[in-house]
Amino acid sequence: MDFIIKRLQEPSTYAGIAAFLTGFGLLGLTEHDWNQIFGAFAAIAGVVAIFVREKSPAGSASAK
Repeated sequence: MDFIIKRLQEPSTYAGIAAFLTGFGLLGLTEHDWNQIFGAFAAIAGVVAIFVREKSPAGSASAK
């Protein structure tokens, strides 16, 4: 479970999920349906990106 939580804290995970979900385009959903789904997903990912802390480079002083 800790592995999953750590992966969800990385913005690249959301890009990977979006790419994975794109592969399901053959499920009979219309283009409009997919636009709505990915629009909502992008909005959620954007909100998450606001709150996810970026890791500081090694050796630099971190601001707290």
